[in-house]
Amino acid sequence: WLGDISYGIYLIHIPVVIVTMDLLHIAPDGSVGSIATLAAVVLPIPVFYGYLSARFLEQPIRRWARKFGRRGYPATADSK
Repeated sequence: WLGDISYGIYLIHIPVVIVTMDLLHIAPDGSVGSIATLAAVVLPIPVFYGYLSARFLEQPIRRWARKFGRRGYPATADSK
């Protein structure tokens, strides 16, 4: 399931980390506790965004491409 939404997660995770650190004034000092706190706060947001992106953007585009992707191309000698 995460593989299906991973592109959206990839696109948004760094901006979310930066904004979260700025808004909440979280500065990880390298300790396990500070990294775990940052991960607990940040992780749900990119996962939710990835789901929404996959559900409402990527999947409809893929369906449209499958439906209309091959129309309008002339037949080639290889496809006959």
